[in-house]
Order: sequence, then C-alpha cells, then structure tokens
Amino acid sequence: MLKIVVESTAIGGSVKADAGVFTSDDVPFGTHVVRLTAVPSGCRVDDGAERTITITEQRRSAVLRFDVRCDQGS
Repeated sequence: MLKIVVESTAIGGSVKADAGVFTSDDVPFGTHVVRLTAVPSGCRVDDGAERTITITEQRRSAVLRFDVRCDQGS
C-alpha cells in the first residue's frame, strides 16, 4: 500500500499500488500539494511524487495520476 497525503490538511489515506483510487469530499477550497508517500525501496514515481491541485467553487474535483515503477523483485 502507498500513502497519499493532501498537504496542510488532515486528509490522507492509502491506495493500492496497482491502480489504487483515493477520493475525498473534504478537501477545502484553495491550492494544495498532494504527495504520494511510503513508496517502497526499488520503486520510483514517474514525474515525481507531488502534484498541485486547486479546488474552487467552479472546480470542485481533481484527478491525479501517479505512475509507480518498481524493479523486478521489489
């Protein structure tokens, strides 16, 4: 399991490494950093483990994709 955290909020959870999905209806309006943590050794997150989202009255949801690649045997 990988951990996902919405920075500067108390929101977080776990996702499965193979096509895991995390949803929350509690992310407040504003700009937030979403970080994938607890990445196993031998694995990497393509394009980094952080993404920035902005939630507004007009845009109440965001879809992020993290591609995790692991070496054989990890």
